[in-house]
Amino acid sequence: MKKANLIALAVTSTLISTSVLSATLMVRQEHLADPSNPINKNATLIKLGASSGNTFFGAQVSHKGETLSTYQLGSGEVQLGHRYNVNDDIRLVPQLQVTSVTSGLLYKPQMGFVYQLGSGFSTELKYKHEFHVRSDDKDTTQKSQYQFNLDYRIDDALRLGLQYDYFKSLDDVKQYNNHDFKQHLELKAYYRVAKGWTPFVTFAGVPVSARSEDYQLRTRVGFLYSF
Repeated sequence: MKKANLIALAVTSTLISTSVLSATLMVRQEHLADPSNPINKNATLIKLGASSGNTFFGAQVSHKGETLSTYQLGSGEVQLGHRYNVNDDIRLVPQLQVTSVTSGLLYKPQMGFVYQLGSGFSTELKYKHEFHVRSDDKDTTQKSQYQFNLDYRIDDALRLGLQYDYFKSLDDVKQYNNHDFKQHLELKAYYRVAKGWTPFVTFAGVPVSARSEDYQLRTRVGFLYSF
């Protein structure tokens, strides 16, 4: 965790000191309706991102706990990516995320394919491959994640989104109901209230635990500030 926090600090310093075309601050609060571990009930995530040309980078930290008095550092994450515009409608987005969690480090190389459908609609297909390098000297585990996004921009202020994720363990690590896979489904709404300010809310169905057959509601509220 300390190693990733140092990386996040270095990236944040770069964001502040580097001449960039745009930067974004995202703050969101997360709530799980019925987590198997109470420490996961609430979480606060803060992310600072920036871009220079078509290259983007960012750093994120999260704190979680059942109540504010029990909050503790949950994870630290850094990312680096690039947007390749094939033409006016198609974009390829390779990137790498490195996340520090209590059990070790997660390396997530990924590739996104964005297509503008027209009339305010756009879609993105994304593949992420996760390497979980454990801090307890156990073998590294791998997991595939397939993601589908459909966005609809109603006007300059309002944007709606639908996201589906399918996760598959490549090492028989249980994900949901004693299976090696799990699924998420999420609805999103963003509304720009002023220049640079965009509050948002998301609602997702996520598994309660790797052993349970039940799903729970995950709610996120937050804002994006662009400067």
